[in-house]
Amino acid sequence: MSSHYKSAIEILGVGALYFALAQFGFIFALPTSNISLVWLPSGLAMAAVVLIGYRAAGGILLAAFLANYYVIADAAAPTSLPTALAVGMGNAGESLLAGALFSRFLGPVGLGAKGSQVRRFVCRLGIYSPSSALGGLAVDRRQRDSARDSAKHDGLVGR
Repeated sequence: MSSHYKSAIEILGVGALYFALAQFGFIFALPTSNISLVWLPSGLAMAAVVLIGYRAAGGILLAAFLANYYVIADAAAPTSLPTALAVGMGNAGESLLAGALFSRFLGPVGLGAKGSQVRRFVCRLGIYSPSSALGGLAVDRRQRDSARDSAKHDGLVGR
């Protein structure tokens, strides 16, 4: 099997697994939102970039776009396509950033990282993951508060 086919299969495999984990993660999403408190695909994305290289980001981008498009489109949002694309780009970007940080501090990506390198990397980044989830919750709350205030202003609520 040529290296191009092997690479394509790896990318599609990462994408398929990311999509499946995203669907599982949406089970834990906040009501009327795609913000989830449990998001396993981020860990998969980071691991894929570290283990098979930056090319894994293509599968992550496609899978994140598709997963978010179907969730956002179900909410009947008029901007579902650009929003899903932006989320997909953000998810792929975070995996690329994780790969760049891994490469900077622990060694090159895509060469089958050693277990000790991965453990050190996870320990260093573990403190940042909760802040990402809390940031998403804060944004969601501000949006809900803004919508409620707008409805009150328009006289639709509180009568």
